[in-house]
Amino acid sequence: MTIELENKIVGAALYNPDLFKRYRLNHEWIFDKHNRTLIRTLEETDADFSDFSDLLMKIQDIDPYAKWSEQSLEMLSFKFHEVDNYEKGVELLERRYMQERVRVANENYLNNPTSKNLAYLKDRVRELEDSQKGKDDGNIKTAIEQLLHDIENGAEEGIKSYPQLDKLLGGGMRGGMLITIGARPSVGKTAYAINLVKQMMEHHPNMQVDLFTLEMSKKQMLDRFVSALTGINSYKLRMPNLRLSDEQKTSVITKALEIEASGLRIYDSLHTVSQIEKQIRRRVFELNGEPYVAVVDYIGLIETDNKRLDRHLQVSEITRTFKKITNELNVPIIELSQLNRGVESRQDKTPNLSDLRESGSVEQDSNVVGFLHRDPEDETVVKLTIAKNREGFTNTINYRFHGSSMYFEELDK
Repeated sequence: MTIELENKIVGAALYNPDLFKRYRLNHEWIFDKHNRTLIRTLEETDADFSDFSDLLMKIQDIDPYAKWSEQSLEMLSFKFHEVDNYEKGVELLERRYMQERVRVANENYLNNPTSKNLAYLKDRVRELEDSQKGKDDGNIKTAIEQLLHDIENGAEEGIKSYPQLDKLLGGGMRGGMLITIGARPSVGKTAYAINLVKQMMEHHPNMQVDLFTLEMSKKQMLDRFVSALTGINSYKLRMPNLRLSDEQKTSVITKALEIEASGLRIYDSLHTVSQIEKQIRRRVFELNGEPYVAVVDYIGLIETDNKRLDRHLQVSEITRTFKKITNELNVPIIELSQLNRGVESRQDKTPNLSDLRESGSVEQDSNVVGFLHRDPEDETVVKLTIAKNREGFTNTINYRFHGSSMYFEELDK
């Protein structure tokens, strides 16, 4: 039955290339190697061929040892092209492929039950479950029901952090939001992100946070969290046995254990956008509805799987991936970004959207863009200027930055 279904779908794609273009069929979903070569050729040529001799030449460019001839292509096309529901057949091939991936992953885990193999198995199961949710047909009934529910009961509250920021965001951070915070080095963007997480976890005790640090180690990031929570100078945490009093040691231990028991997770070894995406998907899948936010520090250090792309195209892929995740999983993501050096040479040091480094896609994909910059008249005051906000208003929020403890205190003005 498997090869018969493959032959019918491949034959229909040959007979009517417009079907193939409309309902994309991945060659990886095909088990028969000869059919797989044929579908791969249709993918790479966008199913454009004048006749079967033209197609055969394209097949042989990809695989000189392919078994196909003009006669066999023609026979497959006319013998198997009648399919009751081509789209359904493509979906069945995709599901069969994913089921096979689950089977192989499960077998690998049973033979070698490591945490890595378990995580891989969970990813394959999640992919299979997602594929069974059905395709988006554009029906807006659910959206209408949500609107009517909001009119009657009020919209669901967002994730709270600082009061003035919550107000600008229309009640806090919500699913679907990609929030970019940009700054020049040493202004405090990592410290600000830590304080946002701290505020969110204080407002929401069951808050779950994935923090991806590409610039610091897990220990360095933990030290900053402990410093923000205890008020103890982070410098002392480098040699805590010598620089902390007994009372401070007790405070540090208490807060460190609280962090361990919280929903905060810190990752310092995930460097590609695909690795980060998989972890976010895995965590959201496991949490099953608990409040969640991902923080990425910072996008300029993230790699893509295709390193041959120009850097601005890589950054576009990164921000597009994060934006897709926010919408698909209905979670907010906060990404930190480095700003261009040009802002330092201007008389007005307030950053603007053109200062975002490496790619205009950062601005394009973000729901909210904010810039951290120091007050020229008071170095202890750091301003957060919201320069773009699809969710509400633009404005500037002032913070007192206590550098020794990495603490941001929101000011009234």
